[in-house]
Amino acid sequence: MPNGRYLSQTVDPKKQKSVHIYVATWFPEWQDHVVVIIKEAYDTEKEKVDDQKVCELLQAQGLIKDKHAMPFVQLFKVPDTPLFYT
Repeated sequence: MPNGRYLSQTVDPKKQKSVHIYVATWFPEWQDHVVVIIKEAYDTEKEKVDDQKVCELLQAQGLIKDKHAMPFVQLFKVPDTPLFYT
C-alpha cells in the first residue's frame, strides 16, 4: 500500500513529463565470468541451470568467495524471465 503522503498528490496532464533511461555499455569483469559459468552449467534438455555445477565452477575460479557472485547468480533464477537474451 502506498504511503499516505502520496495519495493526495495528483498528476497534471498539461505539464511535461520525462524519464531517464541508463544503459550500461560494459559490466564488471566478475559479472562476465559468472555469466559464462551460468551458460556452461545450463542444461538445454531440462532447461535449467545445474546449481551444483555452478558452485563447482565458481569455486574453481575463486568467485565463490565474492559476496556479490551468488546474489548475481540468483537473479538468473527469477521465474518467467529469459535466461539469455539473444
